[in-house]
Amino acid sequence: MMIAPAAVHFRDGEVVRKGQLLFSLDPRPAQAQLAAARAQAGQARTELKRAESLLAAKAISQEEYESRRSAAAVADATLRARRLDVEFTRVTAPIAGRVSARRVDPGNLIAGGTSAGDVLTTIVSADPIHFIFDASEAQLLKLQRQAGGVTSAPVQVRLQDDMVDALTAQIFRELLSYMTEDPHSIPRATRIMFIAKYIERIADHATNIAEMVIYMVEGRIVRHTEPEPVPPSGAPGA
Repeated sequence: MMIAPAAVHFRDGEVVRKGQLLFSLDPRPAQAQLAAARAQAGQARTELKRAESLLAAKAISQEEYESRRSAAAVADATLRARRLDVEFTRVTAPIAGRVSARRVDPGNLIAGGTSAGDVLTTIVSADPIHFIFDASEAQLLKLQRQAGGVTSAPVQVRLQDDMVDALTAQIFRELLSYMTEDPHSIPRATRIMFIAKYIERIADHATNIAEMVIYMVEGRIVRHTEPEPVPPSGAPGA
């Protein structure tokens, strides 16, 4: 069923609480279907009561009575479903968190009720934030040794894209020096330069993902801004 949002009750990027109203959808189609379902349920109950009287007088068969009772049960279930449709015209936040930009505006027709329905907005839980990353077996063993055999330990996550850029530039300078001194090293050095560039691109993509997470969680746009200086290794706060 196609339906149009009537109002949006949040600002893009704001923090919302669980159960907070986000969208009001046009309730008129759902209300009309509810009225029809209510009338059908009332008629089915009336027919069921008449069937009970006829069954007591042995004027109808047990099979016909069971058929009317089933029809009344189906009508009641349909009525409950139509009531839910009216409730669903009020779209509330299922979790607390920071809401993204709205995907629809009042008046846009949207589809719902299936897995292919339109997405109205997304909410990202800001507390806690979960990170999923891979680690080698050697890193795991090292972490366990540092944690004294404890199976779980706190992990700090930070971005080092600018540090990767600096290391890539240093590799390029050193390889250029090697190639100048020994032309036979040019093929090997060139391959290493390509590998270093690919690693730098991986760091760039990781930074882009982190910037998108910051926007989704905090509503701040940090893309294309000047990065904070990274302290040298061994300096306080490094």
